[in-house]
Amino acid sequence: WAARIGTNEIVRIGSDWSVQTFPIAGLPVANAFYVGDISSDGVMYFYGPYATEIYRVDLDPASATYLQMLPTLTTEATNLTDWAFSPVDGNLYGMTNNENNAASFHLYRFDPATGARTDLGVVSGGGIQAAANITFGASYMDSEGSLYLSNNETGNIYRIASPHMGGIISTFV
Repeated sequence: WAARIGTNEIVRIGSDWSVQTFPIAGLPVANAFYVGDISSDGVMYFYGPYATEIYRVDLDPASATYLQMLPTLTTEATNLTDWAFSPVDGNLYGMTNNENNAASFHLYRFDPATGARTDLGVVSGGGIQAAANITFGASYMDSEGSLYLSNNETGNIYRIASPHMGGIISTFV
């Protein structure tokens, strides 16, 4: 699933590479949602860099609100380019990109019920801060709740063990 830029549509790509689009009433057309993940209960959370709202669409076919917008959540503007749901605590985790300023490399936890953002600290270790102006365009979690971040420019992948327990030290994978 993904948001289709410049439309109010979401896209589902099947295992056979077939593409289906679905217009979603209330989903803003002008927003570029680079950030998204789906919760264990089938709700997709969309976010754009520096936005103050998190958009949600119900993707559970058994739900009465299937393919409908759910109420948006208010959050603090953050420069994220991806986030991931933790299978351990159900929260969203994302790290800011390197902007060569004090906001760089902060790991944040977002509450999917309220949108509240918690700053867990600055991620370091494994050479994650080595390059200037880098973007981490893919984030994902393993079954133990370790967060993986992929650097768009180098392809390097970094692992942060147990962010749900305050872990902010990365290891180059």
